[in-house]
Amino acid sequence: MLSELGHYIRSTAVEQLNSKAGSLVDWNSNYSFILVGGQAMDRGFTVEGLTVTYMPRSKGVGNADTIQQRARFFGYKKDYIGFCRVYLDAENAHLFSEYVDHEEDIRNKLESHKLSGEHLNDLKRQFVLNEMFKLTRKNVLSDDLERNKFGNAWLRIKAPHDTDFIVDHNKNVYNQFFEKYTVQFSDDDGHEKRTEEQKHLVAKVALKDVYEDLLSKLKYTRQSDSSAYTSLKAVIALYTDEFPPEDCFVYLIKKGASRKRSLNKKDEILNLFQGKNPRTGEVIYPGDDKIKEESHVSVQIHNLDLKDTDFRSTVSVAVWIPERLSKSLVKIKEK
Repeated sequence: MLSELGHYIRSTAVEQLNSKAGSLVDWNSNYSFILVGGQAMDRGFTVEGLTVTYMPRSKGVGNADTIQQRARFFGYKKDYIGFCRVYLDAENAHLFSEYVDHEEDIRNKLESHKLSGEHLNDLKRQFVLNEMFKLTRKNVLSDDLERNKFGNAWLRIKAPHDTDFIVDHNKNVYNQFFEKYTVQFSDDDGHEKRTEEQKHLVAKVALKDVYEDLLSKLKYTRQSDSSAYTSLKAVIALYTDEFPPEDCFVYLIKKGASRKRSLNKKDEILNLFQGKNPRTGEVIYPGDDKIKEESHVSVQIHNLDLKDTDFRSTVSVAVWIPERLSKSLVKIKEK
């Protein structure tokens, strides 16, 4: 074995690649190669049978497409995955982890949009992308972009009544979820003078279970909801895959009884949340937006009777994402 190892080492060539010397390698000239390069290997350079990567480079300007193309350790390596090794500093490890989140979010949105039956041109271009990244070089983009933060805020479904099929499907998902976890629900705390509209049930359920048994099964396909809801599911899915188990707080608003809500001119819910009561003086009810655990994912389940429609007990959700789970989103600026 040692003699064979010596032979392979002697048959390994070190090639320095740079823009002046060019980037042509005679792959048949040696058993293996050690390639050393910078800008010449950034984009458009293919390495067949890559096994070991050492990358000390900084992120530079942080263009996501350039960072992705540096990641030659991704790809089709199943046949020899046991030989593969990647050596990264902390910055690069974080960069590529965040980039994978970005790609997973894109895939999830494309899959969700495919199920909606709408044309790809109608896909709302809004994707998870960490603030450390730019999408690409400015001269490549034809549209203006804007960023906003997904988290430390409520996500509310605006049109849970999109189709009869969606309404019936979500009722079944809710009923199955409540039946499975009913023993974990109890009365929430609050002022003794609250009205019945302001009294809810609350359950502490593992976040992964809430995702798998409720959030991932609910369907909302209107464009105003689907993109944001898909991002929500992607953020939670990524978090539950990467971090230790934690709890989520699920609130059954008005203990599951229906509330009446109006629709606006866009056929969307006008005001999902009931406000603070009273507005001045002693607070009897802080308002629906305060019904949450500040540092945990919190899910409110609302059953709605929509005024001037035939929709009754329409299931909708509002989800609180705490600051520590926040993700930055990039999207095309609306004109």
